[in-house]
Amino acid sequence: MKDHIYYVGFNANNSILNDVCFDGSITLYPTGEKGNIYYSDTLLNDTSSDVFLKKYKMYIEQNVNHIIQQSGNCKIMCFNEKIVTLCKDLKNVKFIQNNSKTLLDFMNDKYRIRNFFKPQIPILDYAIKPFKELNYLDLKHDFETDKLVIQGIKGAGGENTYFVSSHDDLLKISDKDGNYCVSSYVKHLPLNVTLIVGKDKILYFPISAQLISTKDKTFKYVGGDFIYPKKILDAKLRKKIFLYSNTIATQVRKMGYRGILGIDYILTENKDIKFMELNPRFQSSTFILNQYLREHYSIDMATLHYMAVENQNLPQIDTQQMEINKSFLNCNSLNTFEMFENYDIINNGYFKDNKSSVYRKVFRYSLVLSDYFQHIQFNQVKENIDGRDAKRLRKQSFK
Repeated sequence: MKDHIYYVGFNANNSILNDVCFDGSITLYPTGEKGNIYYSDTLLNDTSSDVFLKKYKMYIEQNVNHIIQQSGNCKIMCFNEKIVTLCKDLKNVKFIQNNSKTLLDFMNDKYRIRNFFKPQIPILDYAIKPFKELNYLDLKHDFETDKLVIQGIKGAGGENTYFVSSHDDLLKISDKDGNYCVSSYVKHLPLNVTLIVGKDKILYFPISAQLISTKDKTFKYVGGDFIYPKKILDAKLRKKIFLYSNTIATQVRKMGYRGILGIDYILTENKDIKFMELNPRFQSSTFILNQYLREHYSIDMATLHYMAVENQNLPQIDTQQMEINKSFLNCNSLNTFEMFENYDIINNGYFKDNKSSVYRKVFRYSLVLSDYFQHIQFNQVKENIDGRDAKRLRKQSFK
């Protein structure tokens, strides 16, 4: 009997273009993807209360039972722990999940995971402090700088991460009860590597630069650039990233982790690579990798993740020869980032006609060097990819 696999979440934005694997998805709002079942086509005011979650649980159960009646079985892929916990007592809701909650909590905890790998991999010096102990003058003295980064212990996409250069900046921190990692701010290029951790092998995919905006002194992940790292990373830096990633992936595999894994680093102007955090889930950049995999291997990241968590042997894929010459931005309307021209659109269909839609604008030139994003620039790449080159490329048509 064929496994019928559905993605279940509040939204499926990061799982788009995984439909080689998925028969469909059950989500809060429409995604426009194959087989999508959605709870509402209008924006809801309440999606976090116990009353709503009980309704959504019943909605998931009813649709899973319907799928089983129609096709005989239904396996569910889900990265949202709230939904896993919500549905754990439902008889027919069978999650594809061999990574324990304890392990995932450990991997998602920035402080614990950095501390664990600190003896083996370089990290930024940091201190952990509760919000009530965040005094700007004291921190300025302790770190010997007036520019700091204050980051929540948990969070994704730059959420709960702040650039602090004054006492007033501390007032922007929303969670007054949380604990925070405090470190000096250094000019840097954020980097990401996606891996599939299997029982028999580890697949390493091309490095991307993360596009991080610093609007209102908060850091927010808004997209990725697979072009710039190929220009800026020499063989020595690439080897470092590979060795660090191999150390991390090998260790978490020993702990029992299987499946997709994102690793975040930063590259400093001194050409130091520093480990930042782990992302044990689909990432925003997953869809770019899927485009390549579907074209060249007739497979997608969800299928590879499924094979890994099911302890199946992974296929032979020469990931180091993947040529991904694209960058992208996450947008909530077609007017978002309108300063960048000439792009293709990936739209997941979520509220197509209003600002709550989610679009990916995909470009065939590098976006890193825009002043809008965190970046560094070494002399050896200036002649190949500088602001003038990007401006020239923006005038060309890629349709």
